[in-house]
Amino acid sequence: MVSVCLATYNGELFIKEQIQSIIPELENEDEIIISDDGSTDNTLPIIRNFKDSRIKIFINKETQGVNNNMENAIRKASGDIIFLSDQDNVWIKGKIEKCVKALENYDCVIHDCIVTNNELTPINNSIFKDHKPRKGFLRNLYKNSFTGCCMAFKKETLFQILPFPNSKKFYYDQWIGLRIAQRGKIKLLQEPLLYLRRHNHTLSSVGRKSTLSIICKISYRLILLRYLLTHKPCNR
Repeated sequence: MVSVCLATYNGELFIKEQIQSIIPELENEDEIIISDDGSTDNTLPIIRNFKDSRIKIFINKETQGVNNNMENAIRKASGDIIFLSDQDNVWIKGKIEKCVKALENYDCVIHDCIVTNNELTPINNSIFKDHKPRKGFLRNLYKNSFTGCCMAFKKETLFQILPFPNSKKFYYDQWIGLRIAQRGKIKLLQEPLLYLRRHNHTLSSVGRKSTLSIICKISYRLILLRYLLTHKPCNR
């Protein structure tokens, strides 16, 4: 069983197209877990209009922020394999099948993607080609290769991942990837399986040049390393 964890917030512009690309990938027993962080636009009506019992919506009583919103979705997931999804991208046919196959021998898979503008016109046909991702823990502590919408992982890794740090300094995808890299096996799948939209509200920093000073970069990594080394796993 597969769970697609999709964190939403005021995503009316692209959420329909995203879900339309996910549904054909699903089997009858699979699910899409929507964790909504208090959308005030038409995001929820658009989602409900699909009338698909595999779509399960959970609405936060109070605004949680990006990391906690995704953590809430992950905690609600029932699947053996968990896919992370943003609200503004588009999946490429075969994404689930190819990732599930790769996960037979790995704990986490990260696939390539095609970067586009709002209209899905390609800007970069391979984020891997420019970013040159690596699998190791220290390499990704230094330079993050983990993009949440391009990740899938086994349910068994949740004890390593949860809870997320109570901090707004870190992106959840880097945290998940680093936690799995500490003990698990990661597969880099070279095939692009997603169209990643780049626009003003895109949250992922992968593939973008950092504007932080050297001191800020060092400080960030030291704080993150401390969280990683002192993390106390909990039950779901």
